[in-house]
Amino acid sequence: MFNLFQQKTATLFNGKKVKEGDKVYFINSDGVRCEGLIQRRKFDVKLETAHYGTPRSKEPHKETVLKKGSLFFWNDGFFIEDYVGLDLAN
Repeated sequence: MFNLFQQKTATLFNGKKVKEGDKVYFINSDGVRCEGLIQRRKFDVKLETAHYGTPRSKEPHKETVLKKGSLFFWNDGFFIEDYVGLDLAN
């Protein structure tokens, strides 16, 4: 069976668009610049706890499944929008 779902772009918290392979960064709580690539999920990830979806959401989702083929940064159990300080690297 073919996986027909392939997310093309994602939107950072600041509104910028990113795609698979883009280099992004954020500054962690220790002031260290952390860089990485936007990657594609290899399998569905079911979140066991209630998740707000994005920092802008008011109501938590009861059950969230992050789909195979969707884009992520660093941890495949988080949305890209969860990284509020994430920005494109030069």
